[in-house]
Amino acid sequence: MSYANLIDANLNKAFNLLKDLAIAGTLVKSNNIDFDFATGTTQQNTSFIPVKFIIVDNTRDHKDVSMTTRSILLKTKQVGEINANDRLNVGSEVWKFSHVLQSDGYITQAEVVRES
Repeated sequence: MSYANLIDANLNKAFNLLKDLAIAGTLVKSNNIDFDFATGTTQQNTSFIPVKFIIVDNTRDHKDVSMTTRSILLKTKQVGEINANDRLNVGSEVWKFSHVLQSDGYITQAEVVRES
């Protein structure tokens, strides 16, 4: 067994042991956004990926605008590369990715925001 497989297996085990702390959601990835100059419209391929994530930073409310920010951990192998067009759906809430804080190939720490 390679180290990559060992790390991935232990990461899956850790997410399973967290049970209720690992929250289930759907990652909506928007791939290949193309602009059609003839019609003036955009076309994109969207894929829906069921994910589990962990909230590692408490909710912070901004004073100027009514936005909520959270820092979350996701399995990199499951979600791939995160970009600004991706969304995280949790129940009826839609969270937008503001930026990726850290990604080491196994775990991705990203910041998500939602208007309150």
